[in-house]
Amino acid sequence: MSPDPIIGQQKLSTDPFWHSRTLEEIALAQGVQPITNADVLIGGWPEDELNDNFEETLERWRCENRSD
Repeated sequence: MSPDPIIGQQKLSTDPFWHSRTLEEIALAQGVQPITNADVLIGGWPEDELNDNFEETLERWRCENRSD
């Protein structure tokens, strides 16, 4: 039986959970594909969403902060 590790010394685990994967490996595992049309990235707020005037209120708050 091996002795206990010294304080601050870490045991290396062979469990895959503790091994970081690269972004490429994660994308491959999730089936992520490159986009072929950059227009899909352009958008805005969904048309069917409630208009609660959040954007207007945020703009008003920003303008108020400029005048201080």
